[in-house]
Amino acid sequence: MKTTTVESVVAIILNQLKTGTLQAGGRLPSQRMLAATLGVSRSTLREALNTLSGMGYLTSVQGKGTFIRDHVQSGASLNPSGDLSSRRDHTGVDGSKRVA
Repeated sequence: MKTTTVESVVAIILNQLKTGTLQAGGRLPSQRMLAATLGVSRSTLREALNTLSGMGYLTSVQGKGTFIRDHVQSGASLNPSGDLSSRRDHTGVDGSKRVA
């Protein structure tokens, strides 16, 4: 099954969390900068960030930015291979599928 761009962006950000490139409590770059860095549209990035927020990894504060939560909510964890261990979040994204 083909993965969507949103799923790919989610996987990239989760990998950055796993490797420590992004630190708990840290702030993400602006949406414009992050979208340009990843080579995706801002709407695609926003959808990926909303997915990660729903999964408990991120929190957004209007006018301040998007932050990585200090403690990930239960049910949203990475297994050793970096895949999502939960099946589907409230957005319907199947996190058990591998992103190439």
